Order: sequence, then C-alpha cells, then structure tokens
Amino acid sequence: MNPFHLITDSTADLPAQYYKDHQVECMPFTYILEDTPHTDVPGETDLTAFYQAVRQGALPTTTNINYATIMQTVVPLMEQGADVLYVCFSSALTSTYQFAVSCIAELEQRFPGQHFYVVDSRSAAIGQGMVVDYAVKMKERGVSAEEIAQALPPYIQTIELWFMVDSLDHLRRGGRISGAAATFGKMLNIKPVLHVDENGALIPMAKINGRKKGMRYLVQKLSERAENLNDQTVYIVHGDCLEDAIRLKAMIEQELGVTKLEIVELGPVVGSHTGAGILAVIFQGRSRN
Repeated sequence: MNPFHLITDSTADLPAQYYKDHQVECMPFTYILEDTPHTDVPGETDLTAFYQAVRQGALPTTTNINYATIMQTVVPLMEQGADVLYVCFSSALTSTYQFAVSCIAELEQRFPGQHFYVVDSRSAAIGQGMVVDYAVKMKERGVSAEEIAQALPPYIQTIELWFMVDSLDHLRRGGRISGAAATFGKMLNIKPVLHVDENGALIPMAKINGRKKGMRYLVQKLSERAENLNDQTVYIVHGDCLEDAIRLKAMIEQELGVTKLEIVELGPVVGSHTGAGILAVIFQGRSRN
C-alpha cells in the first residue's frame, strides 16, 4: 500500500488549524470582489468585509480550480512516491471535478504504480468538510487511499444540506439554478428553502413566509431526516447572520435535545453564489433520496 496525501479545496470551510493538525492540503478557490481577485486561503479571508460588500450591492464571482492548478498541487506530492486522494467541491456546482478527473491519466502515466483518486463530494461548505473529516478518520486508522475512495460515495449520500436564502438572485446569476427556478422566491418576504440532492445539485424545496418560519422548517427537516441525532455533530451555517444562527441553535437544543452543535460561517466562494443571509443545517441522515 502506497502512502498517500489527502487534499481538498477551500469550499470545505474547515478551520485553518484543522488542515495543519491532520496534514490535509487545501487548494484555494479564487473569488473576484469589486474587480479584485482574492485567493480563499483558509483563515485569511475577512468574511465581515466580504459580506458587508455583498450587502452593499457587490456582485462577487468565482473561478474554478483548473487543470494547471491541480497539476501544480498534485505533482510535487506524487514526486514523493505517494498516492493522492482529492475530495472536491460538488461537480454539479463547479467544473473543478471534471478538471481533476482529466488529470488522472497523465499523472498515473507519469508516476507508474501510483494513483490519483478523485472523489466528488456532491456537497459544499461544511458538508464537504464532513466528507473530508470522514476520510481523515479512515486515513488515521491506516485505511488505504483506494479503500477510502470506495467508502466515501455511500457516506456522501447520507450528508444532508438544507438552507434558506433571502433571495435566489445570486444563485441564478451564478448559474447554480435555472432562471425558472429563480422565480420561486420573488414574492415579498418569501424565503426560499433549498436542498442539495443526491447529485450535489441545488433544488428549491419550499417557499416560506418569513425567516422565523423558515428556521422552524429547517428544524423540522432536521427532525425528520437526521439519523441518530445524539451521536453526531449538527452544523449550523450562516452568511453574516450570526444572531439567527444562535437562535436556530437554541431551537434545535430545546426542541430536539441535540447537544452537539457547531456554528460555522459560510466562506466567500459559496457565499458569492448565495449572498448574505443564508442559514443552513447540515447533518448526517439516512439518504438524500
């Protein structure tokens, strides 16, 4: 069994210290805010300034991690005689997965007997981070890269992401949902709720009248779809709405008796496509279907 390196990208929204502690390589995405490119290096992004600019009307965009960037990251790792396992941002939301897959043949020809494994997380934000952490735990138990790559897809299908946004305009503008789907939440004070499906795509699921009812809907979905709530960590993700995240956390604690909850702020790459005000619950369920 070859030694191997585990890599992911910055949409996983894991803390900078996590990558250091577990020796995970993180490839940063780039986002463009007010015509200035920024590299999304974990721990270095000023999220307060980012979301303030978005609330003031800035329309950030993002660029994919491309073929050249992946090769620049992976080649030095494989030159050490190691395999590489890459857990990447959902292929339904970016072309990065396709770029990574296109690197496999060249890398494995260049490094005979070594392998570059690419796993589509079909997820985003800390949902992708959960997949990375699952892989880390297996790696630390001595499981091979090949076995982890085979074990991840079934686990990925248990990761549930439900989120509420103030508007679908950012998602429509970035091409993450269709124009027809974007009409879903045009009415005054209607808060669209979306789900990440089994393919990692964003699906509008409900139109809720107001944020308080939207938060209650998120609690309901957590209650209905979570598996072994008391044996997992439930993540509450927000985009510059910490007070709402704290309220949602209290609701979950009081109504469902959940004790392991963490609040995470959404990073700028996914936040570029959701806008400020997003509120999400991310947890392990039985199946996304």
